Amino acid sequence: MLSWLAMGSMSVVAFICGAIAVLGLPTVAQDVPYALSAWSCGVIVWPNELPDYADNFAQQLSEAAEAAFGFWGYPLPATAEEPHDEASAIRIYNPTTETEMVISPLTWNDRVIQPVVVFAFPDEAAMRSALGETRLFGAMWCPLPIGQAFPHTDPWIAEAGNDRRNLLCPSWASDSALIHECAHWFTYEWCSARRIDPYRIPDYIVEGIAEATSSVVEDHNTAVYDHLRALAWAKDNCLPVADMGSVMMYAVGESLVNYLVDTVGIDSFLSTLSRWAMEPWNMIDLVETGWRISLVLAGDCPFDTVRN
Repeated sequence: MLSWLAMGSMSVVAFICGAIAVLGLPTVAQDVPYALSAWSCGVIVWPNELPDYADNFAQQLSEAAEAAFGFWGYPLPATAEEPHDEASAIRIYNPTTETEMVISPLTWNDRVIQPVVVFAFPDEAAMRSALGETRLFGAMWCPLPIGQAFPHTDPWIAEAGNDRRNLLCPSWASDSALIHECAHWFTYEWCSARRIDPYRIPDYIVEGIAEATSSVVEDHNTAVYDHLRALAWAKDNCLPVADMGSVMMYAVGESLVNYLVDTVGIDSFLSTLSRWAMEPWNMIDLVETGWRISLVLAGDCPFDTVRN
């Protein structure tokens, strides 16, 4: 929602935003209307006040992250033991206690990584209003400054989400939506560890990874519907079209990623992400015929003239 965007939002923004550190003056932070609570991989920022279901949401969030990383065969990041790199810790002023909360960094895959700050809004309308973005729906993973992605966001959110790893969502988000966004987190960390630029990977691969990951909690009817959407699109379109559309990239991407994982396996698929980032046109030439045949379509792309 590596959008990377959540369900239904703009994919470039989705992969763009970070975690949390409020380093401003306490006199400013005291006026910020939020409360804080911890979760296993970071901190949750609640607009206004801490709800009575905060612990339940934190548990749901942790289980979603564990499912997302586990789908690709990796453990959930764990809190780093001291001594650790203080630069990777989060420091955020807690207006409720008038103290600074320090969130330790995480360790994952033999690396120290930043914890994740989750902005949990009461509903989508509140999230859109706070971010100044009327087209945003669902949830969103953001590893870059929120203010950069959303110039009209509320100042306290821009400050709290400055240049860290953030996840923004309604607090009633489904397991599927949370797993989707945590899959973006996994992809971001996997690529970062290998110096792969995630922004260069085609959107349908990025969203396809997240959709394939979250499909573990989707019902059979949803899976069938998504397959039929991808099939209908592929009958009249080729992968390297100029604009797949913000909706179809989810179904088409999931279909393509599932095909690749089924064909070469998880590890081999992940190892191709560097090539998807550097030479996506060559990767398309390599995989499109097999993918189309897997959909019981002719192997040749029907409209070669639309290739970039």
